[in-house]
Amino acid sequence: MENHYQTLGVENFASFDEIKIAYKKLAKKLHPDVNDGDKFFEKKFQEIQIAYDNLSDSLRKELHDKILKNSFQITDSNLKAPAKEEPKYANSNPMMKRPPTHFYEKGRLVKRRRM
Repeated sequence: MENHYQTLGVENFASFDEIKIAYKKLAKKLHPDVNDGDKFFEKKFQEIQIAYDNLSDSLRKELHDKILKNSFQITDSNLKAPAKEEPKYANSNPMMKRPPTHFYEKGRLVKRRRM
């Protein structure tokens, strides 16, 4: 199930005012007319439009919240400790691994600079 709150970038079970503000910001940023009709932005704009439509209608928002709460309860009850990952090589030292070349900073993918 798609979490419409995540699509709009707000906390789960956010108020209508928070949803509306987030939608307006994203709509200005991702609108296809602003981005020269790029298909990627067209798709993203449709996703936020669907999320806003579902969360702005009180009945659909209530249904979405119930489903979301149930999914949290199901995952919480089924959580187990993750299995420890074995090293790929017998002699691999975790301290000798190279750092990732990209990382997320403030919600954006950033390329790591060399030192």
